[in-house]
Formats: sequence, C-alpha cells, structure tokens
Amino acid sequence: MNVSAGNDLLQAKILKWKKDLIDLTNRNVLLNFRPKKSNTIQFFEEPQELFDLLVKESKNINVEELKNHIFEQIQKKMNLIEEEPEQRKKIAEEKERFNKIVGKLRLDARTRLNEQGIQTLYLVFGVLKWKEQGKDKEFLSPLLLVPVELYRSSANQPFRMKMVEDEIVLNPFMAHKLREEKGIPFPELSDQEDMDLEKIWSGITEQIDHLEGWSVSPEIYLSLFSFSKLVMYKDLENYRDLLESHPLIGKISGVEADENGDFMDLSSVPDEHELDRKVPAQESYLVLDADSSQQQAIIAAKNGVSFVLQGRLGPEKVRPYQTSLPNVWQPTKRYYLFPKRWQH
Repeated sequence: MNVSAGNDLLQAKILKWKKDLIDLTNRNVLLNFRPKKSNTIQFFEEPQELFDLLVKESKNINVEELKNHIFEQIQKKMNLIEEEPEQRKKIAEEKERFNKIVGKLRLDARTRLNEQGIQTLYLVFGVLKWKEQGKDKEFLSPLLLVPVELYRSSANQPFRMKMVEDEIVLNPFMAHKLREEKGIPFPELSDQEDMDLEKIWSGITEQIDHLEGWSVSPEIYLSLFSFSKLVMYKDLENYRDLLESHPLIGKISGVEADENGDFMDLSSVPDEHELDRKVPAQESYLVLDADSSQQQAIIAAKNGVSFVLQGRLGPEKVRPYQTSLPNVWQPTKRYYLFPKRWQH
C-alpha cells in the first residue's frame, strides 16, 4: 500500500471513529431529555440559592428538605387529615417511593463510577427548550450540569447531596450541535465562585433568540447523564496529528506503512496449532493453566512484541496474565487489553 492510499485509509478510519462516538440524534438524552419518575427528580428551589449552597459554600444538602413533587403531595396530605391512620400510611408510602428513587439514582451512579470510572449523576440548572426546523415537537436539553453524589450515614438517615470534585459543564452535546449546525457558540463559564445562573441563561438566550421555538427555562433536575464518548471525540480532534503518526493507530487501521517496521510483528509467535510442538510444556513456566490464546499473548510479551489483546476478560481469563506477565513486561513495549464488552 502506497503512502497516499494509506493516509486516505487512516483518515477514513478516524472519520468513522468520530462519527460512531458522537450522537446528535434524538436518542441522546442530553439532546432529548425526557424526565421519568423512576430516575429523575425535579426540585422547585430558587436556582441561584441552591447553586450557591451546593457549589460556592460546599454544603451537604438534605435532599428531603428540597421542594419536589412527591413532598408537595406529602405536605398536602399532612395538612388535610394529619391524624387519620390511613392518611399517615399514604404519607409513609410516598416517602418510601421518594427514597426508592433517590436510592436507585445513587446505586446506578456508584455502579458506573466503580465499574467504568465515569461520573453520571448531575444536578441540572436550566433546560433549553428547542424544536427542529419546521416541526412542532418540543425537546428538552439540560444546560448547566453540576456533578454530585448522594449518600447517607445509615438506612434510617435521610439522603444527602454534595458536589464532587469534577468539572461543572454546559451541555457539551448541545454546545456541539449548536456550533456545528447553527454556527452558535455557547458562552464560556467563569470560575465557580463567580458563576451567575442568570448571566449564563441570558447569554444563551441572546444567542438562540432568533431561533423559532427555542427558549431557556430555569428548571432544576437530578438525573443521570453521560458524555464520556464526547471526550473521546474531542481527543480525536485535538490529537489528530499524534494519531496519524502513531504506529499502533496505523496498524489497527490496516495501514501497513514501512515506517512501522517490526511494530506489533507477531511472526515470532507460534500459531495456536503449533504451540505444543514449538513451545514444550516444560519450557512454558506458567503458574496457572492457560489456553492457547493466553499462551500466545504471554509468548508475545516474552519476545518483546507490542500487541493488542482483544476478547473476554473475565476473572478466569485475566488470572494467567496477572501471574505470568509481570515478569516479562518490556519497558519499551506497549500492551493493550481490550475487554470484548468495550466494543459496544
């Protein structure tokens, strides 16, 4: 393959990777936010006051003390017939329902954080109401996203909410959509101590004022969002030169450039059908039993070959690598392990 054809192939691959990462369709919850009772809570506090308590004063806030639909219903029931047993039962049921929603939000957020290292729980300040040109259906998009954590000291204590050490952001997908499709930039955020919600919302309103059916509403929601793929998309944009020159990227893109040399050259690794003949069992020195693919990876590492290993990496699959590979790592080589589930 000549250099020109190789560059074209690599450019096409990078373009496809970017397209696969960015979702500007209405399936994206950051563009088409549909609050559900099962995983979203809307609060009716004064936005700037709540923002200042959470962000500027770093307060841990009792979630039950924040105005929301469920506790409004509870308050109405308490005001009507406070002493009636049936009414007290209904109040207890409403509180239990609220705690189940909050508990599910906390569990789902912690699971994603522990398993993937991704912050997904955010308190939303302000939503953008928008319509596609020539259509009547209205969509909601969250605007300012504040990363938060839910916790409680015991099962009998109320849930509390605090801000975590992560970046406060304006909806990056809506910012990308407006910039790419309308040529409209989102305003830059100031330091947390100086953030003024009204200024942020009015700045966005000025930018989208000429768009029919577009407006900003000062609503507050607690829900789950993820934009980790957009971070990867931006990396593909910001580090394009590095990607185009890196031999690993060229290799997995199918570009067999001469300058890659012996990078990821697997010719020294026996075929799985030849392992028993070329690598006798008494010379393998494996701590644990390993199947043919595991043995190939260990041999490649011993031979100083950089490689990508892709497949199912459950505990039983990983353990032979953990016990055998630390002794053969080459400091100048690169080893990449990709669990199969990451492909989706």
